[in-house]
Order: sequence, then C-alpha cells, then structure tokens
Amino acid sequence: MKYNARQIKTGEWAVFTGEKYFTSTKTTDEQKANEQAIIRSIQWHNDKIQSLFNKLENLNPEKYGSYGEDVTTLGDLLC
Repeated sequence: MKYNARQIKTGEWAVFTGEKYFTSTKTTDEQKANEQAIIRSIQWHNDKIQSLFNKLENLNPEKYGSYGEDVTTLGDLLC
C-alpha cells in the first residue's frame, strides 16, 4: 500500500507516507485511520493507472502496434 496508518506520539493515529503524516488525518480511532490510508492508497494508484492508460492511448499504433480494437476504455483492460 502507498499509505499506512500509524500511531503518533500523542497517542492518536494518522495516515503516513514514509516518515511524514497528514495532519488532517489525525484521529483517536485506529480503524478510521486504516480506512483513510486505504482510501488514499486507492486514489494514488488510480491516478497512476489513469496516467498510464492516457500514455497508452497516445502511442502511435503504426510505430508501436495496436493494443486491440476491443479495448476502448480503461475498464476493458482491467476486466
């Protein structure tokens, strides 16, 4: 996962990336912090997937070949 929940010195929980945490995610509820970490990770990975799909759409099929006429959306590739 890109982000994770950890306890900070105050005893609260927060969403971390590396050694830094998002102050807006501080909470006393461990489960809520874990949920926020998962949601942020999903959003981060989704942004990366969308960026790669955009690059794929912009490739010149004459130079790189086609990735399939039946693939018209990102969902076609993921399912």
